[in-house]
Amino acid sequence: MRADYNLSMIARIACLLLLLWLRPAAAASRTFAIDSSASNVRAHIGKTGIGSFAGHEHEVVAPMMQGEVVADSTSPSMPGP
Repeated sequence: MRADYNLSMIARIACLLLLLWLRPAAAASRTFAIDSSASNVRAHIGKTGIGSFAGHEHEVVAPMMQGEVVADSTSPSMPGP
């Protein structure tokens, strides 16, 4: 019975250490390459300022040349470097 308890305790400690080791690896940022043949950049241009009543909004679309997206799982709402 004592041997089973020791084995169970060792297994619990091993699982805890594994989780502590895996957590920083899972939280690291990931970089994705953009497929330039299937991507484009879209910018919505609003109307502001004193003459905004006379203007209208635009959407500008341009082909994507190259780039990458950096996804940071620790702060998903913050922009990358």
